[in-house]
Amino acid sequence: MYVMDEVPMGFGGESGDDPSFMESGLQRAQETIQRDRNHPSVIVWSIGNEDPFTAMHLAAIRLVKGSDPTRPVLMPWRADDFLPPEVDILAPHYRAPSNLDQLAARANRVVITTEYTHAYGEDGFGGLEESWRALTRHPSGAGGAIWMWQDQGLTAREPAPTASRRSTSRSSWMGGTALSARTASRSATTGKPSPSMRR
Repeated sequence: MYVMDEVPMGFGGESGDDPSFMESGLQRAQETIQRDRNHPSVIVWSIGNEDPFTAMHLAAIRLVKGSDPTRPVLMPWRADDFLPPEVDILAPHYRAPSNLDQLAARANRVVITTEYTHAYGEDGFGGLEESWRALTRHPSGAGGAIWMWQDQGLTAREPAPTASRRSTSRSSWMGGTALSARTASRSATTGKPSPSMRR
């Protein structure tokens, strides 16, 4: 398994330009690197997720590259021309195939769309082949990742029936919404954790 390890920057809008947040942001970066740098499955450091590009993010990127120059760094959702050279991979999210084609054609860095589609809800996987071809027809287009590729349902057993309540049904939870066993997918109601949830 290959892992893109996220340094949790906590979005926070433009708070990353507030000097009072700098120390905590850099501490998160340092602790993530120290904790995970010896895991061979970690192949990329991800700075935040769909964050704005701020002074704190730039400092975290430089700290990560200085602490571990052996792995590439990216910022999910960011594919801007102004990104510093320490950002090795452009990582756009949910771009149309024509936009992916244009980006990969002009990019002077690797392009990996870290969320080029998702499997959440009923939207499903639309347009995969067209997006994949648009991205990978260029040397810089290295591929993409699917967000929520696995069923996100959680199964919870209801309490044992009492004299006043005889139901032993199960409820599945998805995004905070209870689903009946009929509407939840079969894998969400097995009561067994999926392989990715086992530790």
